[in-house]
Amino acid sequence: DVDFKDNESLNQYKVDIHSAEGHIHKSTAEKWVFEQTYDLGGLKNKHVHEHIYIPATIDTGDYHIVVYCTDKAGNENNAFKTFEVKIAGK
Repeated sequence: DVDFKDNESLNQYKVDIHSAEGHIHKSTAEKWVFEQTYDLGGLKNKHVHEHIYIPATIDTGDYHIVVYCTDKAGNENNAFKTFEVKIAGK
């Protein structure tokens, strides 16, 4: 869940999930990567609730989820969290 707001007009947001190894915020070929951009249609406020499927076959370890938001003027902001993928029951 995330709430976006702008004083004039929102453009889009992007969700980027990638391995936290090396902490470089760039997609890597050897780990699972998710990247999707969504349109915000010029709204001033938008609440978003997304479900993202994480394949059961991905490598365990730390991953980053980064959410970027851009307004119609081209200003961008982002926030990120680290989460761990591990084998269930371990």
